[in-house]
Amino acid sequence: MCNAARTLFTVALAVLIAVACIAGCRDKEPDSIVIGVVLPLTGPAANHGKDIMGGLELAKEEIASRQRPGQPSLTLLVEDSLSTPQGGVSALQKLIDIGRVQVVIGPVASSTMLAMIPIAERNKVVLLSPAASSPRISGSGKYIFRISLLAPPQTQALAEYAVQKLRARTAAILYVNDDTGISYKDSFVDDFTESGGTVILEDSFERTATDFRTQ
Repeated sequence: MCNAARTLFTVALAVLIAVACIAGCRDKEPDSIVIGVVLPLTGPAANHGKDIMGGLELAKEEIASRQRPGQPSLTLLVEDSLSTPQGGVSALQKLIDIGRVQVVIGPVASSTMLAMIPIAERNKVVLLSPAASSPRISGSGKYIFRISLLAPPQTQALAEYAVQKLRARTAAILYVNDDTGISYKDSFVDDFTESGGTVILEDSFERTATDFRTQ
């Protein structure tokens, strides 16, 4: 299964679990179970957001196909994070204040997730990211969850491949200047060094950058 398909399947499964948990906690089932969604549907991370949105739609269709008479339907309240932490914070606040949601799926980027965590914790809203990988998210709150692989296992495999298979002894790193990019960069530096390599250059770029001639 490719990474995109695996992500979509995992997100779909997460929605099914969330619906079951919410419905099971109520004495009387509502007509509709509402789940908030905060994803980057515009901006530089839009492709990731649209892929995950496809997974949510698949989950919604799966739930509808198994729905028995009298069971609640699923409603997704979707907000665009605009691929920025500020956009994610505004989207989450809107879902809480207006949508009155108890569960929110998203966001994608670690920087956006970290900005949203205090709001989710303060309002006791479950926040489930399908992709955020920064180690800083681990243990950051009782209502905070993610289902993605952390950066260290990925960078460890990459470093071992570079040293053992490619016989690389030096490396330069060009990384995006946000929490996601920094976490991967720091982790790769540690793993590559421990594997016997030397990182001779680290340089960053902004997520919105389109010109890399300086680097």
